[in-house]
Amino acid sequence: DLFNLFTEGVVEQYRQLIEPFLLKESKVKGYCRFCNSLRDFKVSPNVAEGEWVNLLEGMECVCGLNGRMRLILAVLDELLTFHVFNESTVLERLTPLYAHLSKRLPQIVGTEFLGESYLPGEMINTNNEMIRNESLMQLSFANSSIDLIMHFDVIEHVPDMTLAFQEVFRYRKPKQLETSNLFYWWKLWRRRL
Repeated sequence: DLFNLFTEGVVEQYRQLIEPFLLKESKVKGYCRFCNSLRDFKVSPNVAEGEWVNLLEGMECVCGLNGRMRLILAVLDELLTFHVFNESTVLERLTPLYAHLSKRLPQIVGTEFLGESYLPGEMINTNNEMIRNESLMQLSFANSSIDLIMHFDVIEHVPDMTLAFQEVFRYRKPKQLETSNLFYWWKLWRRRL
């Protein structure tokens, strides 16, 4: 529709203006709402020339949070102003994001996919921490047991997305939330059609 075309055009123009500047810098000053101050952000897009630049991942504050993680926490903070989540899970346990999530959701279960050689729900010693192994295609959670499910930048790595979403809906409590980067994937799928 016209609105989407307009906003995509504006975002693309902004991207073309700002990315060349940022890519020349190793760090830039920026405001981190979680540090509540101006901080140095490390610029490390980690891409070959000519490829897509992922500054959402590549703009990391000295606190360890990148743009994707700061965005996730900002959205969660808004959700927590009007909803209490008693049982939650995130399929991201080994990044700095988890510590921030566990402060907001003390009962959260953090998981990682550690490989097919481990059983779903199995606890594995990883870097001297016990980490719960889960596969988005075969989760060990009971049916209708979780009221907030979070997975970010995971679905594109799953061989069977349909099965993954069936699993999410199986263990999600009725009328509760799943948060993911699904909007991005919807736009990709729509372009393919």
